[in-house]
Amino acid sequence: MKDILKMVYGDQKEVKLESQKIELGVIDDAISMYKKGLGNFDEASKKRVEAASKYLDSKDIFEKAIKELKKTEKLVKDLGIDIPANVKTALDEANRYSKLAGDYAKELR
Repeated sequence: MKDILKMVYGDQKEVKLESQKIELGVIDDAISMYKKGLGNFDEASKKRVEAASKYLDSKDIFEKAIKELKKTEKLVKDLGIDIPANVKTALDEANRYSKLAGDYAKELR
């Protein structure tokens, strides 16, 4: 068959379309993977910024709570009453979480 085609069309350069299609398919697949990775990265980056913002918001709220809890603690002391356990616990935890929220926000930036 090759000989017949050679007689009809002469010596022409042989073109390998199948291998070109395969190579283009591999390139398309690689570009698609890159685009998917880029999309996932962009989505994760957005979530990271949002998370950092929420941690900073939480830190602000904890700091306001700390001020109020310290006022409460002072009032209770001035009245000569023992500080309620839940106030002490909330104050300790608010301080701890405020620091953590600030640290997490820094890590995410």
